[in-house]
Amino acid sequence: MDMDAVSDAPHRSEGRASWAGYVLAIAAVGLGWLLRLGLTAWVGEGLPTYITFYPAVMVGALAGGLWPGLLATLLAGASVAHWMLLVDAVSDASTRDWVGLALFSAMGTFIAVVAELYRRSNAKVSAFERALAVRKLRETADIALRASEARYRLLVEQAVDGIFVSDAEGRYLDVNSAGERMLGYSRAEILALNIRDVILPEDAGRLPGEIARFADGAVATSEWHFRRKDGSVFLGEVRGRQLPNGQLQAMLRDISERRRMEEALRQERALLGNVTGSTDVMLVYLDPQFNFVWVNKAYADTCRMTPVEMLGKSHFALYPDEENESIFRRVRATGEPVFFKDKPFVFPDQP
Repeated sequence: MDMDAVSDAPHRSEGRASWAGYVLAIAAVGLGWLLRLGLTAWVGEGLPTYITFYPAVMVGALAGGLWPGLLATLLAGASVAHWMLLVDAVSDASTRDWVGLALFSAMGTFIAVVAELYRRSNAKVSAFERALAVRKLRETADIALRASEARYRLLVEQAVDGIFVSDAEGRYLDVNSAGERMLGYSRAEILALNIRDVILPEDAGRLPGEIARFADGAVATSEWHFRRKDGSVFLGEVRGRQLPNGQLQAMLRDISERRRMEEALRQERALLGNVTGSTDVMLVYLDPQFNFVWVNKAYADTCRMTPVEMLGKSHFALYPDEENESIFRRVRATGEPVFFKDKPFVFPDQP
């Protein structure tokens, strides 16, 4: 909700309310005349002169304030003086008539003043209530914002990855605890650094291009070599993006151990590949549907095919054998290994 709009709404309608008060005062006096004429036709002459005009003054004063109330008093008094006192001659008007007109004018003025004081008091109360409501709305919004920020901060502090926020020039503005531990700096020390201070010089030249990738709000992933406070270096994976306020946010993960494990696995696979590729033992790996997933050279040579040609093909489509297939199915169902020595294998395409 726009709280400024809430507080400004009464001021926007004040001008319209003032003109409406004058119009209502004129209409009330006209209605007073119609009512008086109607009552006179019904009950005859002798009605109190101003009995139908006091309500008109009250309506004008309460609806519009002091000046509409005075206008109603003036219109009612002037019209009564003209039509009821001066229509024949001024000399026909009695002292009682003039005193009645003066008292009506005084009472109308009094009613207008009291109504104005009431309206102003009511306006102050309304303004106070609006201000109180706006303040409560702001306090509620502030509490909700602080709670949201606290939850966000808790999530950030519990994150395993380092989370960094910097300005567009790379100066750090915020960091979580994981980021402090990764780089070996305190929070205060990191906030005094620039991105270029914690990456290796050979990586610094990539910064402008990487930051440019954030311009459209995209999330970019890249790898950088970081230098800790103690001088040690680690490889980090960074997922970065640009925030709506133009600041940069990055999530840093140390992938040094992952890279070492990947390299060790690659070397093991290479060694296994050398062993299985140079042996004359026929080796094959099938999926649960008995399709070839991996075939060594000795097996493929025996089948007079290349390993690539055999991948994805069904073993028993190439070499149908009910006995062998039942053995394979039993192994698949039970998980128990089987071993055969000197068991004949028939190649249908090799008589």
